[in-house]
Amino acid sequence: MKRLVTVFVFLTAYTAALSGAGNPETDGVTLGAEFSGKFFDGVLSRSESGINYGASLGTGGLLSKGSMKGALSMKVGTLGFSGALSRMNSPAISSSASAFSTAAVKAATIRARLPSYSSFSGDEACALQGNLRYKFIKNSEFSLIFVPEEKAAFSAAAEIAVNKKLEFSSSVTAGFFRYEETSLSAWKNSRQYFHEGSHFCGLFQAGIKAGGFSSLFTGGIFENPFGGMNLTFRNECRLKIKRLLLNLSLYASPSDFTVTSSGKYHEGILSGRITAQHVIPAGIFYIKSGIGAYAEFPKTGEDISLKAGAALRLTSPFMSLYATGNGNFAAGKSGGSLRTEKLSLSIRNSFSGRKISPAAGCTLTFQPAENYGDFKASQKFTLTVAVPSELYLRMSSSILFSEKGGVLTGRKFDAGVSMKFSLRSLTIRGKTGFSLEF
Repeated sequence: MKRLVTVFVFLTAYTAALSGAGNPETDGVTLGAEFSGKFFDGVLSRSESGINYGASLGTGGLLSKGSMKGALSMKVGTLGFSGALSRMNSPAISSSASAFSTAAVKAATIRARLPSYSSFSGDEACALQGNLRYKFIKNSEFSLIFVPEEKAAFSAAAEIAVNKKLEFSSSVTAGFFRYEETSLSAWKNSRQYFHEGSHFCGLFQAGIKAGGFSSLFTGGIFENPFGGMNLTFRNECRLKIKRLLLNLSLYASPSDFTVTSSGKYHEGILSGRITAQHVIPAGIFYIKSGIGAYAEFPKTGEDISLKAGAALRLTSPFMSLYATGNGNFAAGKSGGSLRTEKLSLSIRNSFSGRKISPAAGCTLTFQPAENYGDFKASQKFTLTVAVPSELYLRMSSSILFSEKGGVLTGRKFDAGVSMKFSLRSLTIRGKTGFSLEF
């Protein structure tokens, strides 16, 4: 315990000294405590973004008997949400051509989680969650969430295994979500004005897995502030053939203007993405390569957006080499030549040691649309030192150089220290850091 107090004092004094220096920008001190038990989990932390807290009360193994496995939990605090809610907040597929991205092919419910000690302070909320597995019911879940004055939603999902090669999954999510009045940016885009309020949003998912093939259909429904309903459609497929993995994602939004469950404005588009990844084990090395392509066709008169990407990763127990290349292009709807908007190449090499982990990376960017004579480049070097013991300490530092057209435009140094101390079911965490431009 004396070590814990010493580190706390060190973190506080370290940050205070840097704050008084004037030039560095400090991250402040973040401290948190986590408790994990059979029936109860709790989190309490304090950082510059505010206070995070959360508690979860569950049934443990009381609802499990024989082949039937069940659990029920109640969570309160500054909770975070993912799963089906993330899909309703952003119904479109990612506009990235990342070569290692994969299709999401399993139906999901809204998942509530306790905040981590370093996460941003969220809204106070409560959630009730449960799951059940029994014989051919591989998994079934439900969740009920409530955020005062913001959102209230219910979600349920089931996954049924017919046999070892055939599975079906489905989920339904529905609720009421608050949105703000039309913003200034919306006025500039000639959208009609509407006041703040709440609207109904729903999501339906249906998936199938047959051998190496998996597919998930997602349909969204969003109440329009002016009346009526707007629909979105999304389908994702995945095919695995030995060491080759193929992914296809398609999305369509017929409406010109949709307000999602997060209150964001969503334009009508038709988009698609395809990626392929291949894995080759070579002794202690693991080689993964991939390619990807993305296309977006706006419903308005905007240009067609095209993106392409490639990636290569070489990993082993002691090192990792990662290289990516990406290109952004555009073309007019009525034809015309293909324009190159951005080209980038990134390489990162890192070494893994029990105590020391150095890494170096370089990124080159070329944007012909801005200036045909200018390249943008950045080089980043990092060093991480870990001290494994009863009181785990991790210190990291990095230095970044940026240049444009061969001229140095920026230099930045970052440093931080984090600690972890575990005592039975209680874990204490802390971190601080600073950045300096020179």
